[in-house]
Amino acid sequence: MAFCEDFESHAPGAAEASGPWSLSTNGDGATIEIDSTTAHSGKSSLKVRAGGFNAFYVLNVAAAAATVPTALHVRAYVRITEPMAGGHNTYIAADTLAMPGQGNAFKIGEMNAMLMYNVGGDAHAALANDDFYTDQLPGAAFTSSEWGCLELALDHGKPEISVSLNGVVIPDMHHTDFPLDAYDALRFGFEKYAGPMRDIWYDDIAIGTAPIGCK
Repeated sequence: MAFCEDFESHAPGAAEASGPWSLSTNGDGATIEIDSTTAHSGKSSLKVRAGGFNAFYVLNVAAAAATVPTALHVRAYVRITEPMAGGHNTYIAADTLAMPGQGNAFKIGEMNAMLMYNVGGDAHAALANDDFYTDQLPGAAFTSSEWGCLELALDHGKPEISVSLNGVVIPDMHHTDFPLDAYDALRFGFEKYAGPMRDIWYDDIAIGTAPIGCK
């Protein structure tokens, strides 16, 4: 494991740009704060509310891990207090500091009340159940008011994408045919395209060059 953030060393209240972390918001009413009332471990977690469009706490990968790995593994515990929405919204983004949201930006969040990601805007996408539009069956999703362990593997050298929830690989979200960039920014927060605003919490964020696991 190259880096782990449990937010215990951050002061409660409004989050600040500190160390490898910076703030990115677009829209009135966005809040990014260190919440000392709930946590996956310890006493504190990151709480984000997008406001007008988006709000992200941005991790500089190179500053956190001393390099940008070809195979970037990410683990984050995520908590929402309402069921995942039917509309499309983003929770976590991976892109480059030089061109936020551009190129082959990777964004994972919700659609059809399940996990979904897209790469390069609308160029490539995957649902937790890719047959949803024919079988109408639910795919992997966070359970409201519980901490879910989300794991991502983004290998731009192959390329290869893998997603796991609570230690279980989601087969329909495994792809080796989508182009990826050398992501040096990870954005944790909420970007709203549909539906109401929501609060979302993150804790025990880790990055590495190999699978990290939900421990």
